[in-house]
Amino acid sequence: MRLKWLLCLLLFLVPASAFAIDITNPANAFSPKKKIIGLELSYSDNAMKPAEPTSLTITNFQTDQIFIRGSYGFFEGNEVFLKVGGARARLGSAFGNRAAFGGAFNFAAGIGAKQSLKLAEKVRIGAAVDYTYFGNYSDSKAYSRAGQPVQESIDVNGPSELTAALAASYIDPDFTPFAGILASWRRLEVKDRLASGGTTTDTVARYKEDDLLGLLLGVEYFRETFKATVEVQVFKRPRAGFSLAIAF
Repeated sequence: MRLKWLLCLLLFLVPASAFAIDITNPANAFSPKKKIIGLELSYSDNAMKPAEPTSLTITNFQTDQIFIRGSYGFFEGNEVFLKVGGARARLGSAFGNRAAFGGAFNFAAGIGAKQSLKLAEKVRIGAAVDYTYFGNYSDSKAYSRAGQPVQESIDVNGPSELTAALAASYIDPDFTPFAGILASWRRLEVKDRLASGGTTTDTVARYKEDDLLGLLLGVEYFRETFKATVEVQVFKRPRAGFSLAIAF
């Protein structure tokens, strides 16, 4: 009982300023041989750093996302899933005038799996892995610098993210808390074109996640054919999310 309340307390003490990509409890699953359909709304904010020296000033990559997620459990504690939807991207301080980048809504999709094992009557442990691919994004800004007009355009090509989690869960008849560790690898390529005074300069830079490991905290309302999950991921930029799923 003490473990259950401690995990719930930790969940609500963590600031929930952003949604996560994979909203699921790695240490719990529907009964095997069930088909599962769910809705996942998310906003992810990842601290980024250049993979090699560059003049670009990007510090983070944000995505607003919506996915329809289909899953199937092949055996006890197992779920394999595919999610299809879309996302809108933002880059902090991307342009030369420090303006933010805002890409239009575009296609996104992902695949993943999770497996949990029973340790005790009400305690389960589990692992999950999730890969998400995002479409390409573009934005441009016109501004002046040193009295000269500037036209700058930015393309973000093939951003993707791989996450892996290990967690423990206390199985409760009503609300099931869970906690663990999460690793996140996000990659993207940025192409910047700067036109000013009759001169055009092209810059290409690759970025990677600046914050690999974080904490995973959540609580799940779980029934035989329905679940609702609230989750917080604690990185340099905290993330949180919500998902609904039904099984049949």
